[in-house]
Amino acid sequence: MSGEAGARGTSKYCHIYYSSGMMVNVATPPNIKDNANYVSDYFEKANVPFEEKLKEVLPEMDKRFEQYIEVYDLPILVFNQKAAHVQGLIIEDTTEVSGDRYLEKQGKNRLVNSKYKSANVHITFSTLSFKKIALTFTVNHAIKRSQINSLKNKILQLFD
Repeated sequence: MSGEAGARGTSKYCHIYYSSGMMVNVATPPNIKDNANYVSDYFEKANVPFEEKLKEVLPEMDKRFEQYIEVYDLPILVFNQKAAHVQGLIIEDTTEVSGDRYLEKQGKNRLVNSKYKSANVHITFSTLSFKKIALTFTVNHAIKRSQINSLKNKILQLFD
């Protein structure tokens, strides 16, 4: 059995999956009948540090989201789990990722020309200790990569 130790959480402004950043293969013991829950017990224990860290940082993340939504004029709304994921809503204004102008235009049109005026954006990044953060948040306009990077850097301070 393989998997990744981690924890999920939803706050006012985002859904987050915080994890080890590496897949682990767990071998079952030879006497599996005596240890039927060996794998689930392993991950239950391995998930604890991630669950505790999320419980600690989620309230502070909401405060930072509120602060940076205002300071950087971010188009982030209260998280809507039911909003569709739309590609092309990140405007690539940095040199780290090449922009796809067609995809960006398609993303903007999706919000403007549809009855749905919000969409979810998903980003994944690593902490300094190589843990993985997968973050989903809801926007009502395209968002610049530089804006996301500012927010990401403030969030990273909570985890390392």
